[in-house]
Amino acid sequence: MKNLVPLFILFLTISLFLSCEEEAEVSEIIVGTKTLTLCKGDIATISYLIKPYRAENKSVKFTSKDSSIAEVSTTGIVTAKAEGKTQIIVETEDGNFSETVEIRVLHGSPAEDSIALLKLYEIMYYKNWDLTKSMDKWEGVILNPNRRVLYINYDDIYIVGQIDTSIGNLSFLKSLRIYCSGWWSNFEIPAEIGLLSELEELFLYYGFSGTIPKELGNLENLKYLHLVNNYFSGSIPKELGKLTNLHSLSLYENSLSGEIPKELENLKNLSNLNLRYNYLSGDIPQYLLQRFDAYSFCPQYGEGFNNLNCY
Repeated sequence: MKNLVPLFILFLTISLFLSCEEEAEVSEIIVGTKTLTLCKGDIATISYLIKPYRAENKSVKFTSKDSSIAEVSTTGIVTAKAEGKTQIIVETEDGNFSETVEIRVLHGSPAEDSIALLKLYEIMYYKNWDLTKSMDKWEGVILNPNRRVLYINYDDIYIVGQIDTSIGNLSFLKSLRIYCSGWWSNFEIPAEIGLLSELEELFLYYGFSGTIPKELGNLENLKYLHLVNNYFSGSIPKELGKLTNLHSLSLYENSLSGEIPKELENLKNLSNLNLRYNYLSGDIPQYLLQRFDAYSFCPQYGEGFNNLNCY
């Protein structure tokens, strides 16, 4: 009887092991990334994981909703074909579980990024780039693996001339901080900045003029928009109400006039708002007045708003 005990334990161990190793049906698919941002000609691979790991049938199908923007092979290799947005659907053969990968193909190229930086360099007050070296060796310039510009990491970029329209080629740029070299500068913002769809921070200080381009409303990833101590005139573009990821909006000390567009009520993520020292008038939208201190709106010389007393 004693000899049967080890045999029973061995049988039980083998049974448990075999039951653990039994192949199972697919229960889930997980993709490595939910979004891919590419430029025309780039190639990327969609990675994925099938659960459980012992699933018998791990076959998947890849489908592009718009192959004119991005093609995908049977093995998940994505080729960016043209500027635009589309989706790649990754679906399991067993159980028809699926995940979606957002594909964004941006304009521009490494060569066009280089041209844009050289145009910016021409008007920079402090010139620290060694142009005999490749772009990735220029001080403060950080590129992504496809040699597109992500950051220009200067604490202060001071300019002495008008920003060229080629700035719009920097479609992967995350942050742009530019200061005019003096109050007399009066440089305008090129509308092409509205093409920088990956931009998260835009800071323009001390001497910009003209009107605020409505194209800034296209910067869907923007979190910080500070246009401070400038000469901007005209009204606040209602298109800024499309910047739903915006955390901070400062238009402090300009010459803006007219009413605050009601579209700014769409900025649900806004935690900081500064419209002080302009010539705005009319009523402050109640939604904004409830969220922000009255001091955020105080105009020049106490004029302007009907439903605000700053003094």
